[in-house]
Amino acid sequence: MTGKIREMVETMISKKAGDNPMLAKIIKTKLIIHGIYPNRSATEADDDPLILAKLEKFEKELRII
Repeated sequence: MTGKIREMVETMISKKAGDNPMLAKIIKTKLIIHGIYPNRSATEADDDPLILAKLEKFEKELRII
């Protein structure tokens, strides 16, 4: 499965931030604090199960799910 991390990050940001660029930057900063670098994940890269688990936990924290 490739590109799942990138897809989850983009979906998370669009759902929570909407059209507000400041909120998008805040969410990206929080992701970096949690050890997830949104600009480094490529669509063709293999997905790391540990990062996927971190993303799922972060989604619950943001109450997106």
